[in-house]
Amino acid sequence: MREHRTFAGGAISGASGFLEARLHAGRNLFFAQGIARDVITLLVGNGIARVFSLLFSLLVARALGPAEYGIVTVCLSIILWLPSLTRLGMQEGIVRLVASDMVVGDSNSANLVIKVGLKTRLAVCALVLAAGVAISDTLAVRVLNTPHAAPFLRMSFAAAAGLSAFDLMLGNLQGLNRFASYAALQAGLSLAKFIFVLAIVWLVGELTITETLLPWLVFPLAAAIIGLRMLPKGFTRATGDEMKVLRYLVFVGKWMLVSGLAWLLLGNADVFFLMHYASSTATGLYGASMTLALGMAFLKNAFSLVLLPHVSTLKNAGQLKSYVKQVLHLGLPGAGLFLMVIVISLPWVIPALYGSSYAAAVPVARVLFTAFTVDVIALPLAITFFALEEPRFIAFQDLVRLFMGLGGYVLLIPAHGAIGAAWAVMVSNMAAAAFTVVGLRVVLGRPNTGLGRAPG
Repeated sequence: MREHRTFAGGAISGASGFLEARLHAGRNLFFAQGIARDVITLLVGNGIARVFSLLFSLLVARALGPAEYGIVTVCLSIILWLPSLTRLGMQEGIVRLVASDMVVGDSNSANLVIKVGLKTRLAVCALVLAAGVAISDTLAVRVLNTPHAAPFLRMSFAAAAGLSAFDLMLGNLQGLNRFASYAALQAGLSLAKFIFVLAIVWLVGELTITETLLPWLVFPLAAAIIGLRMLPKGFTRATGDEMKVLRYLVFVGKWMLVSGLAWLLLGNADVFFLMHYASSTATGLYGASMTLALGMAFLKNAFSLVLLPHVSTLKNAGQLKSYVKQVLHLGLPGAGLFLMVIVISLPWVIPALYGSSYAAAVPVARVLFTAFTVDVIALPLAITFFALEEPRFIAFQDLVRLFMGLGGYVLLIPAHGAIGAAWAVMVSNMAAAAFTVVGLRVVLGRPNTGLGRAPG
């Protein structure tokens, strides 16, 4: 590793020249770096993965029945939740470093980051797996009141470890800008799980809980091994200061954990507040509207995955300011046009999908779509904080979202029901976006912006 390189930022002349040449030539930053192509690739891959995941769930639910599917639901909650915990908030830091190293051809430093990330994640997975297996019996008896669920819980913790390894491989591919491989692995994993349970049901005529969990135990681990082979050859032989890399990952990770906690607390609070202060009808109208509006979250997730490694190559204050201007100039008109089409079409779309009894959900859906459009526009700006080595602003933004959201639910839901909950989401998203804009003005206004600072 080059001695003059700092993990908390620093000017990368190669990246600056690379991007400035393209901006000088008048080519748009998004298309020059293939962002549009990568977003479409992820939308297709993730869409396929979601379809087969839904088919998997439907097939398993029909084959097992409510009682056994209840146990599977608990097991899948463990499998899907634990990988987020084992990240320790470090995934964004790994992507950030790998992308910024690769753009200047410093493959040894990028490989070192991959190596440190793998060692850290495997160590955390081992601890979580050991703890999970140890508490499975207690969890089954005292929490679930279902003693015979213990072996299934142990399978779930083991499966979560494999899925966590797969999640790390996806993060590395994200940092390397290999989004076609990323999407293919995700889609392939969902397809493999579905084909497995379909074959069991087709050949045997029935399905057990063990057979349902077995593909979760085997296929994510197999996909992780395939992903490992997609990484640069010889990355385990990378040399350098591993503790320096780890310190940076911890620096980013602690703020991402705060951000994740804020999202966790906000979670489904809207639904619980609606059920408590309004009615089940209001909750149903809101739930139907939210299901449609969450399509925007799907788009936001794709943009987030693609933009982080691309934005990580920007280190010069001029490049960052140019990027922000282009986001606003392109994002605002495009988002406005998209939102106008959605708002106009909702009075026909909602009754067609849900029936005439859901006509009252139209104004709720309009507010929610507007709120999530604000979120999508603000996302490219918020990700800039990673390039500026200011992940704490991401955490602060999500804390603003949390407090404004919970406050809005308390004040608006009792008086206005479903539409009140939608406006609370709007207020929280607009507050978070406003914080992002103000934060960027503050950070970009500092002297020597883009040179970074050591993470303590």
